[in-house]
Amino acid sequence: MKQLIVLSLLVLSSPSLWGADKVRIYITDLPFETIESTTSVSDVDIGWLERTTSSTTTRFQTKSYVTDAMKHLMELEECSNYIATVNKTKARYAFFIEADRDTESRENIVVYDSEDDVIYAGETFRLRNNIKDACNKLNAVR
Repeated sequence: MKQLIVLSLLVLSSPSLWGADKVRIYITDLPFETIESTTSVSDVDIGWLERTTSSTTTRFQTKSYVTDAMKHLMELEECSNYIATVNKTKARYAFFIEADRDTESRENIVVYDSEDDVIYAGETFRLRNNIKDACNKLNAVR
């Protein structure tokens, strides 16, 4: 019984199970923005000389792609050598993700190494494909 407990503790404390042997990637995008637009409408009825004014304000936040990118990094087989980190100083690579804010139909990714050199830049219609392509490039340069 003691041997089983000791063996279990060794397996659970093994660094390879917790991603210690994986290369760390810091993932970021443009900071959250709050976009606000105000619309005013005036209506004048000349016959009655009445004036009506109304105003509406719309606020929304731009989407962050970091969580989706982290999810894809964990799921894709091409990215099995990598793990996402929130600590930029410990990362060997950084993924910078940007979506086309006008149409949100294209997503761009730029991969930097720890020396701030660009390793990969790509554009796809799906973030998952961008992450996959970036991991394939990193696998080729490793």
